[in-house]
Amino acid sequence: MPASFISSKRLKVFFLVEALQPEHILCRILWIVENTLNIQLLEKSINLLLAIAESKQDVVAILLPPLMKLGLHDSADLLSVEISKLTEERPPERYSILDLILQTVEALSVIDDYSQEICSNKELLQLLVQLIKHPDKAEFANPSVTASVLTANILTDATDLALRYHRTCFSYRVYLMCFLLLLMISKHEVQFGAFLQG
Repeated sequence: MPASFISSKRLKVFFLVEALQPEHILCRILWIVENTLNIQLLEKSINLLLAIAESKQDVVAILLPPLMKLGLHDSADLLSVEISKLTEERPPERYSILDLILQTVEALSVIDDYSQEICSNKELLQLLVQLIKHPDKAEFANPSVTASVLTANILTDATDLALRYHRTCFSYRVYLMCFLLLLMISKHEVQFGAFLQG
């Protein structure tokens, strides 16, 4: 790949980061995510947060700390709203939104500076279990799989939280589902539809 192309790409990223860095811009993005009724705008905004969380370390170091300080860490509230819509309305267009939120939380959960904060969130864990145990989870397969992977990550990183919750909201079925999912992913033999229907 030509060096000029790489330099041009880095320059574009630099200008984008500079444009996003002011606090009022970040506040506006989070406000849109929390309040907009426009599905397309919501999807693009969450996609932007996901892209930031999955960016290179220098971008993450600049943009994530202020975003977390402004409330991105409290993703359980946003997740709670989307899960409640599954019970009330079940609009198919919201399934991709739910999956994007889960992907964003998953991306945050593997970043060293924020993994502990995400993995120790009791409300988040309760919501994930609620989603995994949803009777109609086959209708929204991708979010269910993402929730299972995220739950398995939390169980791995926060074993004390998992043990405490075993007596309250966890069942052996939830443990087994997450464990089997990780095994299948590691062997590249995931059969998501059949797994979720089972």
